[in-house]
Amino acid sequence: MKQPIFVGSAIVDQGVIAASKGGAEGVKGFALIPMLPGSKHPDMQKWEAAWRREYPNARAGRPSIFDALAYADAYVVVEGLRRAGPQPTPESFIRGLEGLQNYRVGPVASPRSFTAKHHIGNLTLSPVEVRDGNWEPVQWSSTHPTEILKRYE
Repeated sequence: MKQPIFVGSAIVDQGVIAASKGGAEGVKGFALIPMLPGSKHPDMQKWEAAWRREYPNARAGRPSIFDALAYADAYVVVEGLRRAGPQPTPESFIRGLEGLQNYRVGPVASPRSFTAKHHIGNLTLSPVEVRDGNWEPVQWSSTHPTEILKRYE
């Protein structure tokens, strides 16, 4: 099939490439993190090595994008709880999260921001394309701010 295919962020994972048996070449999408497991970027390789030391018996295909997302999200929750104070309540936890502006646990995570107006957290997507059997970054950035994100400023 020669038709270009664009997938949602939940599909941007090495498992899709493995399952397609070579049929994913050229597929495009947006990743929820700036680099994906399997990347040759030194920061991702360092993170993957630490993850594998922690989970030496993980099944093939791990860590995945979902492991990297969970890693970042766990730090966001902990930081929100830390900011909630010594006796956190649901309300103080929410206020703690709402104080996070471009919070980033490290280079493998997207910055997270929360406000009283929105609790989305991750407003950043990274364009990627399958090339030579791997998700690779696409050098692109938006030149026009979306009307949807303007309402969250």
